[in-house]
Amino acid sequence: MPDIAKLVEKLQTGNRNARYEACEELRVADTITEEALQVLERASQDPDSGVADAARRALHTHRPPAPAPTPPPPLYPTGFPGQSTPSHPAPSMYSPPAPGPTVQMPPTAPNSPEYVFALEKRIIYLEMHISGLTQAVQSPSSQVKLPNTALLSPSFLSRAFAVWGHAIAAQLIIAVPLYVIIFLFALSG
Repeated sequence: MPDIAKLVEKLQTGNRNARYEACEELRVADTITEEALQVLERASQDPDSGVADAARRALHTHRPPAPAPTPPPPLYPTGFPGQSTPSHPAPSMYSPPAPGPTVQMPPTAPNSPEYVFALEKRIIYLEMHISGLTQAVQSPSSQVKLPNTALLSPSFLSRAFAVWGHAIAAQLIIAVPLYVIIFLFALSG
């Protein structure tokens, strides 16, 4: 186990390498003193960015960030008129929800209740839309039969020749009218 008092002294020296090593040794130490934590706090503002980063890593190891506070329960009803509650299944055939209310984001602070409520309304609308799309994709009536074409063949050569054939057809469609126009222009001149 490293001598924490010596590492604290080493952390306060003028030698950049010594300060960096002290931070790293404090980081891997099992426990450190409150004094060492205070010195690491000061070292996290060190003019040398390497020492400052090492001090921050050591602090993070011994003082993990506090967990995010849990949000309070909503003080207002969730959803908007015409919306089924999440416990009700969506209709079996997908019909996209009506264009729904356009939720204008209020010009208030992002942590205000009005802003959070507007975000919740947007999320609810998107969840309804995703649920409908998921059901539409999974329903048997949505299974579209793809055409039998070489463009969808599993064989690379079949796909390559199909694309080449389409390219030749497109060139003919473009070139024939141009040649006709050139021919008529040449006859008139």
